[in-house]
Formats: sequence, structure tokens, C-alpha cells
Amino acid sequence: TLELSSDEKGLKYTVTPPATAVGRDTLELVRRRDLRGSSFAFAVDAKGGIWVVGSAGTPSPSPFAIRGDEQTWQAISVGSLPTLFGRMALDPQGAPYVLASSYGTMAPPAFQSSLWRYDGTKQWSEVSTGLQSAGGPSTMRWLPSQELVVGGEAGELRSFDGTNWSDIKGSGTPPQDEIARLWGSSAKELWAVSATGDGGAPTYTAHSFRSGVWAAHPFSGVLTDSRVNGIWGRSHNDVYLPTDKGLLHWSGSSWKVVLAPPDNARITAVWGGPKSTKVYALGERALYVLEGAKTRRVSVKLRGDETLLSLAGTHEQEPKTIYMLTSQARVLRYQAP
Repeated sequence: TLELSSDEKGLKYTVTPPATAVGRDTLELVRRRDLRGSSFAFAVDAKGGIWVVGSAGTPSPSPFAIRGDEQTWQAISVGSLPTLFGRMALDPQGAPYVLASSYGTMAPPAFQSSLWRYDGTKQWSEVSTGLQSAGGPSTMRWLPSQELVVGGEAGELRSFDGTNWSDIKGSGTPPQDEIARLWGSSAKELWAVSATGDGGAPTYTAHSFRSGVWAAHPFSGVLTDSRVNGIWGRSHNDVYLPTDKGLLHWSGSSWKVVLAPPDNARITAVWGGPKSTKVYALGERALYVLEGAKTRRVSVKLRGDETLLSLAGTHEQEPKTIYMLTSQARVLRYQAP
């Protein structure tokens, strides 16, 4: 997967990324120049604490973890953690779970990921998910039901209720490809976005799971060749997908584009509070607030080619404070009126 050559500038290399969620995410971040030796994950806990984890440095990135409250920031020891690749979820107590990556012992060596938890006392421990996927977990999410759901290759999904792990299986049309995004109210009412194809042009399909039955909800008739950057919803029939070509909304029967920035900017993330009437969508250069049929654009002061990557808010029923992470590892705050 690596080709080396020499030209007038020096050593030149070409990498063929794996056809996995990690490979697709990494390729897109490099293409957008967000990834120049670093990658990040970002979340806000129930007490308003801001977590940022990732890896930084070249040529061999080292993992880091930072927690802050706007006034002070504290570096959290990462011990012997493998490289972190920008996926994090906070459990009901605010403890971060992160996905870490390394090259495994398979022949030939392959990219593998693993799940780790921080216990709040400077200790990280690996969490065994029981996934059969050779590459390990590809994504994860803590749900309001206080269940952790992880996804892997070939549509494999497992849930953790704080004590036991269980397979998530059902009838209908379950995902057959690698799980790229997850959202839901519980492991029994779940949405999963699967991805298939090579690292440069994956095809995404959304699947819903309810009462033990899977249903596929393709959106190729609405948007084509568009990368899905996340998923969030208010309820099982009120779901949003941020994509490279706009914000999609599922109303229970069909998909509709509800936001297409005039500058053709990507929608990088979407978020809302537990009972929020507002939906916050993040473009590369602006924040959009959707409320009913109205959409308001909020300008964000950025530096040069800096772009917006992800967002999260405080945990009130109607959040008042929204935090945004940028490609230059800055955390910005928006105070809702």
C-alpha cells in the first residue's frame, strides 16, 4: 500500500488508504488540509467540561488528551495509548471513550482500531467489545438510554448496557457494509450509516432499526456522491445527516435537503439539545441555526484557510452555549440569544 520514489524535491510517497471508515475519514481530512500531522475528537460533558483528544506531531504523531472549562485547560496523561484518530464519546458520568489505531499483527500487517476508556484517575484501559471484525470498531456512540453502541465491518453492531455486551441483530434489510455513523435513542431504536467502496469514492446508505426490524433508506435520489459527516436526530422519524453537499432531513417517509449553503460549503456536523427546538448545523465557514422553516446564518471569525470541523453544546433542554472545533485546534464559543 506504499510506493516510494525520488524526484527533484526529495523522497516522494504514495499511499493507498484502506477501504474502511478510518481510511475514508483520513483521506478526506488530508484532502481538505485539516490533517497535516494531526487529528482531533471533541465533546462537551454534562458539567460543561470540554474534551479534545487526538494525535499531533510529525513524522510519528503522538496521542494527546486535554480537558478544560474555558478558563483553564489540563493535559490528561495518555500513557501508552496508540494513535488516537478523532472518535470520542462520553459516558453518562462524563468519562471519555476513544477509538485508537495501530498496525495489527495480521499478515500482511493491517490497520486495526481499539476502544479505550479513561477512569478519571490518569488511567486508560482497553475495552473488549467482542466484535468479530478484524479491523476492530469503526465508530461508536453513547445513547440517551445509557447504552454504548459500537459498529464494525460487514454491518456488525454491538451494545453495552454498563454490564454486558450484546449483538444487535434483526430482520429486514440490515447494513451489510462497514458502519460509519451511529445515532439513536436506545439499542432498540437505532440509526446506522454504512459505507462501502474504495477510499476515494465510498457509497453511503442510512438504515433504521426499530422493534427488531431493519429498513434501508438510501438517499441517492436526493443527493449523489456525497460523503456523510455525521448523524443526529430528535426522534426516530426526525433525523439529520450533514453531508458534503448539504444537510439532509428524514421526516419519517423521505429524505429532503433542508440546507444547501450558497457557497457550496460542506456541512461538517449537526447537533441539538435533548428537547431543543433548534438544530445547529456547521458549515466549513459558518454556523447555521434551523428553527422550523427558518434558517439563520451566523458568521464565525476564522483565520486564513481555517475551517470548522465539529460542534457540541451544553446539556440544557434548550442549549445556550455552543462550542465549535476548528482545523487549527481552536475551540470557539457561540452564545445563543
